[in-house]
Amino acid sequence: MEIENDYEDEITELLGQVQRTLGARQRAMSPCSLRRTFKRIHILKAILGEEINARVSVNTLPNELVMDVFKHVFSDVDSCTTILFKFDKSTRVQTLPLLRLTHVCRRWRRVALANPILWQRIRLS
Repeated sequence: MEIENDYEDEITELLGQVQRTLGARQRAMSPCSLRRTFKRIHILKAILGEEINARVSVNTLPNELVMDVFKHVFSDVDSCTTILFKFDKSTRVQTLPLLRLTHVCRRWRRVALANPILWQRIRLS
């Protein structure tokens, strides 16, 4: 019968669409696809964070001025809290607050690491 064949064709086509849709959904939800999506989101989030940080007023200061601020912070070393690393019972390395400043943002880290004058006063005790 002609009518039954029309329904069979339509049902076959619908089943094909369902299978294609399911296949697409499964590919979209595969671990590999999810990792790629997560990585893209992570990259975009980092870029957005950098853009936001670039617009913060302190980050509009020239690197030279930031360095002057860093030097001022370390001009009175004894009044600053230090972080102690114990390698053994006889040697301790005291890091100056510079270590903390290098963890504020990428720009501050680049500025601090690019200026060896800041790293001349690491004390061993």
